[in-house]
Amino acid sequence: MIGKSLCAAAWTLSLTCLVFAIVPARESQRATRPPLLTFADLKRDDLAGTPFRIEGYVTQVYKCPPCPAGAMCKPCIGDHFVLTNKLHEEDPALIKRLRVFTSETRGFEVGKKYLITVKQRGKKAPDKPVDEVDLIPRDPSEV
Repeated sequence: MIGKSLCAAAWTLSLTCLVFAIVPARESQRATRPPLLTFADLKRDDLAGTPFRIEGYVTQVYKCPPCPAGAMCKPCIGDHFVLTNKLHEEDPALIKRLRVFTSETRGFEVGKKYLITVKQRGKKAPDKPVDEVDLIPRDPSEV
């Protein structure tokens, strides 16, 4: 009887230690997440090489057409999707767009809202917002 209660107490203590070890690890992961930016923030000049998160709606998904081996095919800009700040805007000039390059476009659907982590692609023109980024694949352990 004493052995069973001692075993139960040890089990409870082990679980408690495990929980307290996991919680700080998750908190430190959250603290190191890239900053969440808005489309207005894309005019900043300090984004080169720095990952950031952005939220928006997918309005287009583009997959390059296949090119048979040995054939002369038209150049392709690359697989990407377009993320916008607003899905339904009456004035198209007010819509902010961001082209997001990724080798895996299958998981993105037109009309859906996504929160993604990206990094600026190439150099940004002065006084212009970032308009092309590379998608940073999501860590499966990220919540």
